Amino acid sequence: MTTRDEEILGLPAQELAHRLCAGVSTSVQGLKAREVLLAFGKRTITAHERLNCLTEVFIDTAYKEADRLDNTQEPVGPLHGVPISVKDTVNFAGIDATLGYSKWIHQPAAKDSVIVRLLKQQGAVFYTKTNIPQTLLSFESSNPVFGTTRNHHNQRYSAGGSSGGEGALLSAGGSLLGLGTDIAGSVRIPAHYSGICALKPSHGRISKSGNVSSNSGIESIPGVIGPMTQTVDDLEFFTKILLKLEMWKYDQGVIPIPYREPARQDRMRFGYYTYDGLIHCSPACVRAVEMTVEALRKAGHDVVEFQVPDILHAYITGTKLIVGDSGQTVYENVSKDKKDEGVDAFLKLHRIPMFLKKLYAWYLETFYNDYATAALLLAQHKQSVYNLWKATAARDRYRQQFLTTWDSYASAATGQEMDGIICPVNPLPAIPHGGLAKTYTGLIYTFLYNILDYSVGVLPVTKVDRHLDDIPNRKTLEKTQWNRMEKNLFSVYNVDDMHGLPIGVQVVGRRLQEEKVIAMMQVVKDALNAMDLPELNGQTKVSAESTSGNDGASAAAFPNAMTPRRGSGQGRGRVSKLKREKFSRVESVCLERIFNSIKDVSVDGEEFISDEDFSAYLRLPPSMLPFSKLIFRAFSFLGQYPRFDIEAAPLTFHRFSMAVYVMCGKENSLTEEEYARLVFGAMGFARWTPKRFNKHIRDEEAVETQPPEGSTANETVAPERQPSRGLSLADLGIDFSADDNVFGESQDGENSDTQTQPQMSRKNFAILLAAILYLLAPQETVDGTDYPGSCVQTGEAVADRLQAFSNPTTTSLQSMSTDPISFSAFATWQHAYAPNLFILLQTFVKTAFLMASIHPDQEQPIHRPTWPSVLPDLEAPVPVARIDIAKICLALPAERALIGNEWPLLYSASRDGFSMNRFEHGCFKYNAPTFLLVSAETKDGSPLIIGIYMSVPWKHDVKPFGDQNIRVLQLDPWQVYVGTRQNDQYVCCEREGGIGIGGIKYHKRARETLRRKGSLGPGLESLPPTVTARAVSQSLTLEDEYLLWLPRSLQEGKFSRGWYDIGDRPSCHDPLSSATPRPVKFNINDIHLYGLGTPDTLAHQKAAWEYEKKEANRRLEGKSHDTRQFLKLAGIIE
Repeated sequence: MTTRDEEILGLPAQELAHRLCAGVSTSVQGLKAREVLLAFGKRTITAHERLNCLTEVFIDTAYKEADRLDNTQEPVGPLHGVPISVKDTVNFAGIDATLGYSKWIHQPAAKDSVIVRLLKQQGAVFYTKTNIPQTLLSFESSNPVFGTTRNHHNQRYSAGGSSGGEGALLSAGGSLLGLGTDIAGSVRIPAHYSGICALKPSHGRISKSGNVSSNSGIESIPGVIGPMTQTVDDLEFFTKILLKLEMWKYDQGVIPIPYREPARQDRMRFGYYTYDGLIHCSPACVRAVEMTVEALRKAGHDVVEFQVPDILHAYITGTKLIVGDSGQTVYENVSKDKKDEGVDAFLKLHRIPMFLKKLYAWYLETFYNDYATAALLLAQHKQSVYNLWKATAARDRYRQQFLTTWDSYASAATGQEMDGIICPVNPLPAIPHGGLAKTYTGLIYTFLYNILDYSVGVLPVTKVDRHLDDIPNRKTLEKTQWNRMEKNLFSVYNVDDMHGLPIGVQVVGRRLQEEKVIAMMQVVKDALNAMDLPELNGQTKVSAESTSGNDGASAAAFPNAMTPRRGSGQGRGRVSKLKREKFSRVESVCLERIFNSIKDVSVDGEEFISDEDFSAYLRLPPSMLPFSKLIFRAFSFLGQYPRFDIEAAPLTFHRFSMAVYVMCGKENSLTEEEYARLVFGAMGFARWTPKRFNKHIRDEEAVETQPPEGSTANETVAPERQPSRGLSLADLGIDFSADDNVFGESQDGENSDTQTQPQMSRKNFAILLAAILYLLAPQETVDGTDYPGSCVQTGEAVADRLQAFSNPTTTSLQSMSTDPISFSAFATWQHAYAPNLFILLQTFVKTAFLMASIHPDQEQPIHRPTWPSVLPDLEAPVPVARIDIAKICLALPAERALIGNEWPLLYSASRDGFSMNRFEHGCFKYNAPTFLLVSAETKDGSPLIIGIYMSVPWKHDVKPFGDQNIRVLQLDPWQVYVGTRQNDQYVCCEREGGIGIGGIKYHKRARETLRRKGSLGPGLESLPPTVTARAVSQSLTLEDEYLLWLPRSLQEGKFSRGWYDIGDRPSCHDPLSSATPRPVKFNINDIHLYGLGTPDTLAHQKAAWEYEKKEANRRLEGKSHDTRQFLKLAGIIE
């Protein structure tokens, strides 16, 4: 393995895909599909030599596909060149899918399965298939054709099943993305055993058409295909691609549900259990759940203990349904093969005559009171059609019972529903080879959610610890508490042998909630990471060292098996343990090389970065030079994290790395508010000390650093040398005093707010905002204007307004020049005007310091990557300047504003006509957010530009609709009106009335009175009691109900700008506005409606209208000429 190979293997899936797409355009940051395939091929072969995890390798075919992709002019899809491995059951044209049956050898598939065909269209490169158990009905991957797959962490233990080969390959680093199948836990158990992540979707979300199975025809508990990855982030990336493939167009078994972006929830409610009421779990698996629960509670989430209803009934019902043929289908395929131990035990059990089973069941009930084992024994026999129907009905009743139980765990105080469940994956960690016959009953922990058809994810949490996870009083429990199933299970549980094996947890969501399950997995991962645990918590990346030989004696032979690959800074011992755990190897090398290229040396030999060299490296235009210094100042402050003993410190390598780590948002223990407060303070008032962080100091000086190359792991390495106590910024010629205004002092001589919240000078805030606007479109001249200058003017204007808002009692000009901007005022502004501000700042720091171009020759200079414009391209004609587009994007939700794609023009009044019918034709059936831009002129001739972000699709409805994400923007002066959640009167779209945005509520009794008189429009729900109905009926019109009103002619309108005739409960308002200006009436010059969805969204809209035109033409055969003319006018037919 070369250094280049290690760098490739260390990339997350999304970054790898991005670099591969960049490689098509011969970017310096790009990768080629062939070199990526070569790197993964090397690791795959190494993994197979140790673990026996593969069944088919078609690397030659993969190389041809990689070469084809490398020669394309543009990326073919989001997976362009990304290698993907799959379970043996997935069909490829010309490749066997044996399932471990000798009779299926040399029977290649005739064509690709649906999912393979669709992923190839997205640019995926398939190169191998992975091992499975004989019959698939096992969680130990062993068969007489390909042999037994071994666990990456301890070769004496199983890799799980039935997707065990896939789990082993991913755990060993031979693949980033994989596909498995699941009918009773077949992707989740391997993930649990191997320390990776997996998702079991509900039936009907991902196509399984064209693949093979040993139990085809089972519809009562159907199998599903699920993604498997090394990390939660990779799982989210892969799942999102899979769910966007619109598989229902190619497989009628797929439910037509498009990908749904999960709503962000700051506080979630989880249930949890460690005992399902039937089989107890081992201490190791219990500890994993308890650690997760503790982490979630510390992160501010609600967690309550959940009790699984009637688990034995569910197990019996599921057993009858899944083996109702008494193993006949399986036996037909394995009758002449050597049988796996687990398969042999399964077939022998089903061949026992029923009267003997009843006799043994009576024995268990009478002498051992073991009713559970007895009942399950009797369920395992051949079922008649009548009994199968009864079992299916029982399954449906149990599903309803479980749903009712789930709903009962809603919060009594707030009414919040339970979002998900945290529970063990299996009662045991990985089992030793040959242990299936004793442990198969433990699959109920995963099988339950196949019976329910719920969406479930698995992520790793911890490892078995011989000091924590032994079973106390084992003999007493065996005699007094354990049933026969538990005795068999725990007979293979040995913490000394299992020490170091990974343990995962299940994150359970309701049916068809795959997107939410992934979001909950991210919440769990972040909560666990915030506890600063030594485990990875879903961030597994395999180290190069972990792929060396393993004698299987102990997991201690793989000390890094569940730790990420970390850069060593070229072995110089500079990067602390914290950064080894948070930066990839490529990122670490970037930091090291950048620091070496711009460092300076003080008189006492201390290496540091000066502000001039820092600014020179960023290469921003002269007008943005103050921003370079502001970022340098922030780095000097944040480099001390989490200890803030002084205002700022020299930027040594350690502090430089720490500042990048914090600024990039990699410190998961910080909430969004804490991160914003910390970064704001770093750029603002240096005298502020963030006390909250000093309570959780991790002494970096006491942390061992990475040993230099050539040293052994046991050698002690001196901690990083800190600057001498006499060295200060002043000694290095760095002075921040000129960058701050002279702030006013309180009576006690100190600023009264410095210890409670950070503050920022007006100048620094203007610099920050101007730079963020510039970074949205980094060009010297845009629209024929000085773009950086426009950004500076906007930043200063907003800073003046925010300073006045922050200090409402200021009266003198002298006070205005010295009063700072408080963090509370900034947070109010940022929430409404710039929710993307910190996302852009993080992206800038990542691009500048973690994605630099590094030449293999260390003497070559570092090239900072060019900062790309992330502004969308609006389809012409564009009615506003580039600076206005930057304002719009800054104010919109990140997932809509920063997509960098073209915004198609759905409707233009000057092009399509000022008509409500034409407007509806442009916006209806477009199932994605849109942005409406109104160019107008007030009655006194002043220009007025208003934008409306519609977070929901448009529709014609007499009732108001929408949500709190809807925003109204005035571009000059810049004002943003956001949802208040005071009512739901967000949007009104009436064909006869017009369009209203941001309504108010009225008193219900007055509303009904006015409605009876026929003088009040829709949407009036509340009215102050002091106002009579008669007064309202005489003065109130429909346009007075909304912040912005556009009548059906679309040629004029009324903009209230926060002022309402009556009522004080608007649905939208500007949080910075305290005045109540009179409403403005205006004449409309043009209206532009842009789509913010994907190209597929536009294609679907066009297809829907085309279908409607065809239907209208068909129905109009023989109709009058007037009817046709009317439909042409409406744009329905041509």
